[in-house]
Amino acid sequence: MKAGKYTIKWRHYRKSLPSKFSRHAMTSIEDMRDFTTCIIEYPGHQTSQTATCHPHDNFSYDAGRRISLAKAMAALALTKEERREIWEAYRAMTPNGRW
Repeated sequence: MKAGKYTIKWRHYRKSLPSKFSRHAMTSIEDMRDFTTCIIEYPGHQTSQTATCHPHDNFSYDAGRRISLAKAMAALALTKEERREIWEAYRAMTPNGRW
């Protein structure tokens, strides 16, 4: 997603899903935590923040994106106008809009 000079990407990790590629079983409840990482790139810099799902909660791509994006923007200490521009780009990311 592009928002002004910022490029925003997400990576979703679903550890709780069984994988035919995993060679060993999960050893503890901590190994089963799903998470989403938001990566914000801008000229010469990059920052990333992670939103971790509780092992007993249902994983939600949208909630993970929102929480990790909010954390990444807080880490950058953006101005109110920059935050507004990013949230508007996030809401317009799909044809139906977001919440």
